[in-house]
Amino acid sequence: VMKRTASRQFVCVQIDLILIDDAAHTRMMTRRRYGPMMAAYKFLGSLLVLRTIKADPCAPPQIRLRNNTLNKTIAVVLRGEAFRNTGQQHVRGTCGCALAWKTQRRIADDHEKWFVALGRSGYGVDVFAATRPCSNTNATYNATETLREWYGPRMKVSVEDVDDGLPFAQVRNRDRAIALVRDYAHEHGVNYAYVFIMRWDYKIDVSKWRPRCVLDGTLKDSRHLIWRTKDQDKMQVVPGALAACFYKQNADRSAVLNGTRLVRPSDCTWDACLEHVWIRTGGLGRPPKHPPLVVSHLWKHGECPTPWAVKVVHRAGPHIGKGRLKDIAACERADADQRRVDHWQACRDGSPGQMQRAGLGCIRNGSVVYERNTTAVPPFDSATHWLAKKKEHWTAKVPYLRGGPLPPKGVRRGEEGRE
Repeated sequence: VMKRTASRQFVCVQIDLILIDDAAHTRMMTRRRYGPMMAAYKFLGSLLVLRTIKADPCAPPQIRLRNNTLNKTIAVVLRGEAFRNTGQQHVRGTCGCALAWKTQRRIADDHEKWFVALGRSGYGVDVFAATRPCSNTNATYNATETLREWYGPRMKVSVEDVDDGLPFAQVRNRDRAIALVRDYAHEHGVNYAYVFIMRWDYKIDVSKWRPRCVLDGTLKDSRHLIWRTKDQDKMQVVPGALAACFYKQNADRSAVLNGTRLVRPSDCTWDACLEHVWIRTGGLGRPPKHPPLVVSHLWKHGECPTPWAVKVVHRAGPHIGKGRLKDIAACERADADQRRVDHWQACRDGSPGQMQRAGLGCIRNGSVVYERNTTAVPPFDSATHWLAKKKEHWTAKVPYLRGGPLPPKGVRRGEEGRE
């Protein structure tokens, strides 16, 4: 029995070995016959994947590769109206009073202090601007040229961007400003560490600037950047590794006029497509949860975000001194004919999301609908009213200045930038 069993086992083992050798021989022959073809397919597939990744700036491998090639430079992109008169919402008059000049000069000085603070953190700064021209045709200065002179060599590209007065004009202005830094970076081979998109009418408080709250490698809009800010479109920050994807998302979003139809932008309008960027990149750069928009406490030191940027608005009130009220009164008079230009139009279909500033009518399904439902500009306290309350009547005074280009009316030589 033992012999037969052993014999059977030996026979079985021999058969198993023969079967195994036959399978190995088959695989070897298959590799010899099809191996070169399979290797070629794998190589071509790898090339196709790499080409696809290289063509898509939102591909995570591209972003991780770009993150290692960033320059220690920050691009600050400024847009919109500078030298605003009162700065009230829906009122876009510019260059019409002395206070507009003084305030913009102070903002420029604040920017320079901020740039110096960034320099202490090891960052250089390049400035780009798409600025609205002065609405006051009698202004003694050109807004774009003046700002270019103030910012000096930091200003790499500055253009004048005329407001066409049609819906989504702010979106188109921001698109043009973004295109400036995109084209410059491509032409000069600069990979910016961060890209800031900001409005001209925000002053900076450097004492409340905290780099750790902003420069952390995540996408941020105004709600994440400025204390108690509800609107997304005031400011955006884009890490350099995500900049190419950010440029593409904004270029793909249509915000142009086509004949009599208005091509409505996609849902990535007010946040400059930041949400689209982190979705397309698989969550890379996803911003932290923004703080509550209605808070029950004042800002505390060490809390992010900080109130480091504040919108400048010239608004009269009983607590304002006589000299300041006189300056605001001049700005209000300059804005008197601007209040009717910028107003709200809405379709009467219960869709507040379709509401936009429009001189032609409201927007429904991409078309301009000639149906008016105008909400007047909210009234605000008049400086002339409060001057009358203080029993003093205001009369404009224009100083006489000898030689050199004249500053705006009411600005004395050497006092630009002072309140």
